[in-house]
Amino acid sequence: MYEYELIENELNTKYIGRVFLQFENIESTTSKCRNISQTCPSGMLVLTEDDMEGNTYLNKDLKNFKNKVLMSLILKLDRNNINKEHAESLTNCVGVASLLSVGEEYFQDLVYYWEKVVKGKEFLAEVDSHKSLKSNDKSIILSLRIYYNAEINREVLIGRLLNKIEKNINLTFVKNQREDVIDICSSFLKSKDTYIQVNKKNRKTVKIIENIQLNLEGNLSGKHKSEDIYINWKDYEVEWCD
Repeated sequence: MYEYELIENELNTKYIGRVFLQFENIESTTSKCRNISQTCPSGMLVLTEDDMEGNTYLNKDLKNFKNKVLMSLILKLDRNNINKEHAESLTNCVGVASLLSVGEEYFQDLVYYWEKVVKGKEFLAEVDSHKSLKSNDKSIILSLRIYYNAEINREVLIGRLLNKIEKNINLTFVKNQREDVIDICSSFLKSKDTYIQVNKKNRKTVKIIENIQLNLEGNLSGKHKSEDIYINWKDYEVEWCD
């Protein structure tokens, strides 16, 4: 099981990770948080050793990693500075930017495959965000599945990651300085200097998109010929090019 005392020793947060639950095996940390978020404080951390959900985006890439972290955070965000429709995408960017900032200290060749996956040498992670299952609960759940081979204690990694997450939440949702978080994600973005191919799901037409970047809502944008294209991951399939 996780040694929370080691996580706590790393924390310089006010609320992120200060309340803690852990399990041997649950359906998923995401599902658990979505069910309990209404009555839990902001920043509550949920960890599990194993889960039954599996990896939505990583299955074909997984190999034998020595270490893994399965975690979710319950966040109750100040949305006064943002459009509520973008809360999930911006929360995702907060998670990715935090992961990249900590990860580059230990791992090489980190690449961000918007919007869900970060890959690197001896490193693989999936980041996701979801609303609460309760209609009257505005919580956002930030979930991370991290796999790595390195001599870094996983509790130390979690603690440092939580510190970055709180800092980036403050920048994005309190100070409305989301550019800092977006810039970190964009700097690691796969195919940023080449192009991607996209097509709307259930359609055959494929478009080549150049000048790709992240906009201030945390979504992918680019140009197809002279047309501006805004890509929502729920609606598009993306093929990344070198």
